[in-house]
Amino acid sequence: MKKYFFIVILQCAFVFGLSTERVDIIKQSDGTVYKGKIIEQNIKDREGWVKIEIAGGSVIHITKDKIESIESEEIIIEESKIEKRKIGWQPGFWFYMTIIALAAILSP
Repeated sequence: MKKYFFIVILQCAFVFGLSTERVDIIKQSDGTVYKGKIIEQNIKDREGWVKIEIAGGSVIHITKDKIESIESEEIIIEESKIEKRKIGWQPGFWFYMTIIALAAILSP
């Protein structure tokens, strides 16, 4: 029974992990806002800088004296509601999760 409970909890955590993403937001004192992922930072007393990777892969270097605030927010990713024309059968996420669960149940 514990084995089944563990598998269900693991599947739920995996699905939740895929459906959210964290985005860092840097606001400058001149009003410029950058949204992306902070890849490197070095904050000291007087000097410091932050490197943020924005959409498209560009990396922006911002010094500490220009930064007004640094925030982080969680974005929920939803699948597109546009119907896509599929040709043939392609296994999806739940197919693979079912195979993994069956393998865990049937293994000695």
